[in-house]
Amino acid sequence: MTPTPTVPTYGVSSTPTTGVHADTILTHVFALPAPDVSRISPASREALTKAFAQVDPTRGDPVEGSAEFYGGGINGVALLVLTTMLQNQMGNPKDAAGIARNKEVTDALLGCYADAGITPPHTLTPKRMLALYDAVPVIYNRGYNPVTGEIDHTRWNDVTSDKATAYALVAALSMGDLYTAQTIVDGPCGAGIGWDLTRHDFCTTHGVPEDGNDEHC
Repeated sequence: MTPTPTVPTYGVSSTPTTGVHADTILTHVFALPAPDVSRISPASREALTKAFAQVDPTRGDPVEGSAEFYGGGINGVALLVLTTMLQNQMGNPKDAAGIARNKEVTDALLGCYADAGITPPHTLTPKRMLALYDAVPVIYNRGYNPVTGEIDHTRWNDVTSDKATAYALVAALSMGDLYTAQTIVDGPCGAGIGWDLTRHDFCTTHGVPEDGNDEHC
């Protein structure tokens, strides 16, 4: 029998509390399949290519075009698509055509993840979203011991981190929040100070205290 995974004590306490423990999220994440592009169905891939053509008609199939990101995982596909959208200032459209385009892209990305068995939580509140956001760097760094400075490379930034990123990402996509979604898939290292800024913006937008402690969220 496979033992129930737990998060080591180091790293967990440094995450802002949201009322949802990182080890609870990690237990769920462990059970998820890897976000591998081989799981994307031909229909979902075609739908994403069609939707992405509205973002950048010169790029073609984003699955093929993202091969250098994340070893070709679906997270890499999402990184390419979302980064291109934000670079083209398509993150928060006000016109009907832009809103429809973003919904088509979002639905197509969610379809690719669904093919891989990764779907948003059934109940998703801003507080829950914040907990998933905060869990990403905790799980990413779960093999790092800040006391000794040692890294267990079998548990640091591994496939479990990819799963945690995917799970938080689909949650943000299901909320229609492309900015938060792009920051998540870019990762704490890739986003840099943008990680904290996006977290602050999310809390401000949704009225969530930055410590996550609000019974009504």
